[in-house]
Parts: sequence; structure tokens; C-alpha cells
Amino acid sequence: VGDYMMSGHLILDAVLETLAKTTSFDSSLEVVMAGTSAGAIGVFQQLDWFADKVRSLSSAPSPPRVTGFPVEGSSSLEGCREAAQREGFKEAHCFDASVVFPYIKTPMFILTNQFDKLMVTALGTCPWCSAKARPGSMTGRFLSYFSECMNETFAVFQKAQSNVGLFATNEFHHDENFPPFFRDKERKIQGLSLRAAIERWYHLGLETFLVEAPCGGGIRHGKEEALPCDSPAHNDEGGEEEQQQQQQLLRRLQVPQGDLHV
Repeated sequence: VGDYMMSGHLILDAVLETLAKTTSFDSSLEVVMAGTSAGAIGVFQQLDWFADKVRSLSSAPSPPRVTGFPVEGSSSLEGCREAAQREGFKEAHCFDASVVFPYIKTPMFILTNQFDKLMVTALGTCPWCSAKARPGSMTGRFLSYFSECMNETFAVFQKAQSNVGLFATNEFHHDENFPPFFRDKERKIQGLSLRAAIERWYHLGLETFLVEAPCGGGIRHGKEEALPCDSPAHNDEGGEEEQQQQQQLLRRLQVPQGDLHV
């Protein structure tokens, strides 16, 4: 890219080659590729290649089981880009998880938050959005819309790959909330902890598709708003701050507050 050489894939290839030659990696029967945030982008992008590479290096009596565990991330995929050229849709759409996922063959267990803080505030261009969003506010409505889009994506995951695993919380975080779930904070969805969910999916081969219900923020246009469960709609905090943020946004957009109707 310009004057820079991007060699991340070559580094990964070299690491696997070195491990196979200098350790017992080539005799592994189970191999997991995991990453969080940008690392999860790498899982989505490289998992099928990674699985083929691991198996090509294997000296085990049977092909190793390869699985992906991405935490908050998605990215383009060679198979999706080829399909874009073949089917006539834009390659840029392959960055969308709901578009790229049907082209991934290797099983994966996805960990995510329905209200991904980074996607909402940076990629979703709502820097004023927070867990303190109030029902009926602009940020509250944006979060509800975002949750709706996330659930549409989850439906694509389930339809595209029957053995996909999913653990999706109703929290407003990117990936910073997940480490304690593995250490000392038991996090459950539908009665299953994250550890139990992974064991159920990985070791027992049972369908494990867990989407935690968001907290309601009230009815608008005949539909209940969805908000993070750490929203002040449920802990009664942050209302004044939310109103100030909304007023600041209106001033920046030069929209009279009485003229805004959504």
C-alpha cells in the first residue's frame, strides 16, 4: 500500500511453518484460531486458509479439527471477493459480516455484544451514543436501530452455517467486557455461562446460539425500543447528561430543537 509492504499474512504463514518444523505442532489433533477486535478480523479473513494450511502441515493420524473463535470483528474474505466479481455485487460489501459469513466454511463460535461500543460510536458515526441513552432520545433510537441490525446479522449467521456458535450479550461494550467472563465473572445467557456455552458447542456438538434479550425502552411507532441493559432506562442514571449531549448535537447540526421530528 503506497510505500508500505503489508506482510501480516506472510508472517502467519511463516509462523505455522516454523511451528511445524520445530515443535510438535504438526501432530496436533485440535487447533483453535482466536482473536479479539482487529484480531477477530484476522479470524474471519484467514480462518479457511488457516484450516487448510494446518491440515497440510499435519502429521497426525487424522486431520486436525480446526475452529475459529472471533470476539467482536469481521472482515473481507477471498471467497466473498470472488463471489462479488462472479455475482456482480461490490467487493466493499464483503466487509459486512452478514455478507461475508456465508462464504466461510470452517466452524466458528462468535462472541459479541449486541451494542458494540466501537461500531456504534466510530463506525456507526454516533459518537454521542452511550450506555446512558434514554428511551425516546436520538441516541436511544439509534441504539435500538443498531440492535435490530445486529439481530438481522445473527439470523444470517444461523441460516448460513448450521453449526455456528453464538454468545451475544445485551451490553454496551466493544470487547473489554469479555476477559472477566473467562476469569472470575460468570456471565450467563438463558442459564448458560460463557464457558458452559462453549463446552456445549465444542465438546458436545449441540446447537448453541444464544442472543440475550435487550432491555425495553418503551414503545415508539408501535415497536418496542431496544436498549442496553446497563442503560439508565433500567438503573435511572445519566438522564441529565444524555439530555445535554442531545442538545449539543442539535446545536452542532444547527437544528432547532422544536423542529426535530423522528
